[in-house]
Amino acid sequence: LVLFVDQNGEQLDGPTEKINDLESFAEKFSAFHWNVLEVDGHDYVQLHDAIQEAKKHEGTPTAIIMHTVKGKGCSFAEGKFNHHINVSTEQAEEAVAALQKGR
Repeated sequence: LVLFVDQNGEQLDGPTEKINDLESFAEKFSAFHWNVLEVDGHDYVQLHDAIQEAKKHEGTPTAIIMHTVKGKGCSFAEGKFNHHINVSTEQAEEAVAALQKGR
């Protein structure tokens, strides 16, 4: 079993640490005997390597904790505490360009 956790540190109203501090996911999963891997969730190589490592692990489930930035690379979304946004054609093109740049 492999579980992916997107840990972007945000909630609808702002940073999780100010609203409902969740503390360390890694420590929580480790306490329940999970194999825990932490990666930069925007780094495809790290994600690939973590998946390969999780596939080799035996005996306990693996949690891959992906540290991410919500809306990364998109000026209209990154750092904004807005759960839903309407995206224009120009913004969609910006998002695609940001994803391609991250390759």
